[in-house]
Amino acid sequence: MDSVNHAKNIKGTKFDWQYNWSHIVFVTKKRKKNFRKEYNRIVVRTAIEEAAARFGIGIKEFSFSDDFAHVHMELNIPNTLTMCQVVQILKSHSASAVFQRIPNFRKLYPRRSFWGISSVTAAPAL
Repeated sequence: MDSVNHAKNIKGTKFDWQYNWSHIVFVTKKRKKNFRKEYNRIVVRTAIEEAAARFGIGIKEFSFSDDFAHVHMELNIPNTLTMCQVVQILKSHSASAVFQRIPNFRKLYPRRSFWGISSVTAAPAL
């Protein structure tokens, strides 16, 4: 039995699932190295994990880059959300948490814009 027919046979059963894995990179505005301190990393990670859990976004991988200015994530995005919505949810929730829990960042980012432009790559389909 080939894989296409097999996939059709199990459609609608308890094995009916779909993964929408995407690799997303968030970069801080002006590439400031804000993640040198452990507390800053904890705040951002916690905020992103809370937002992901609230909206049903699965996090497979999560790491901070070696230059302390990037966050790399591999996410499973539900079919009910678009990629733009996911980026907006995670960025806005984490930025508001950063400005709330780390007040000195308001001086670094007076316009309250913590994140720069994001990079999104869809994982290859299997």
